[in-house]
Order: sequence, then C-alpha cells, then structure tokens
Amino acid sequence: MKKVFHAFLFLLFSLALFSCNNEASKVDNNEPKSAELAQDSSQKEAATKPAEKTLLGKWYVIDMDNEKIEKGAMIIEFNADGKVSMLNQEDNSAADYELIEEENLIKVTNSNDAPETWTIEKWEDKTLAITAKSPDGEEALLTLER
Repeated sequence: MKKVFHAFLFLLFSLALFSCNNEASKVDNNEPKSAELAQDSSQKEAATKPAEKTLLGKWYVIDMDNEKIEKGAMIIEFNADGKVSMLNQEDNSAADYELIEEENLIKVTNSNDAPETWTIEKWEDKTLAITAKSPDGEEALLTLER
C-alpha cells in the first residue's frame, strides 16, 4: 500500500510541477502576444491609410473638352524614367515630363522641344483631371481614369 501511495504522491507532485511550468510558459507567451497585437494594430493602421497618389502607370482618357471618349481609345502612360507616352488609334507619341506637385503642374516637352503645361485640376486615386495648354495657347480639358 505504501508503494502505491508513494507512486501516487510522486504522480501528484509531477503534475503540480508540470502545471506550474506550464503556467510560467503561458506568462512568458503573453508578453510576445501583446507585442504581436501592437504590431498587428500598427499594420492595420498602415492598411487603413489612404494609398499614396502616383502618376505612374496607364491612364485612360474618358473625356476631352466635355466629349466622352471610349475607354481605351486614348491612353496616356507615365513612366518612372520621366517619359510619357500618348497612345491612340491614329498614332503613338512620346515626350519627356516633369511633375511639379507643389504647383499642380506637369511640364511636358515633346520631340520637337515644344513645351506644354498641364495643370492638374483634380487628382484622386483613380481619377485625374488636367488642363493641357499647348505653346500656341490652345487648351484642352482632359479627364483620365485608371
């Protein structure tokens, strides 16, 4: 009987010791979890921030001087290397551009060095409205979408 009792006590002692160690590891695990939660909340904040506006990529001209244009009939593509391509059904052309964001301007210099100034009227994530002014004073209002 004593042998059974000692084995039973040893088993209880082992369980108590194991449960204490397990509780200690739970406390240790709580600290990283709170750090993980803080990291998760900062990631959620970053995800809820609005996307940074960028001019780069393809923009489809959908309206020119209040005339609707079929999406895809005219495309303006801004590249990271300072080139802008204008693609339509008749021809394709390329020019250099410089974005002056503080002044809401895009300075465009085409292949014959004729400077154009495009004034940004409205710039949202997927919409861009510009007034393009040619060197001879002609103006055109363009609405572009991604």
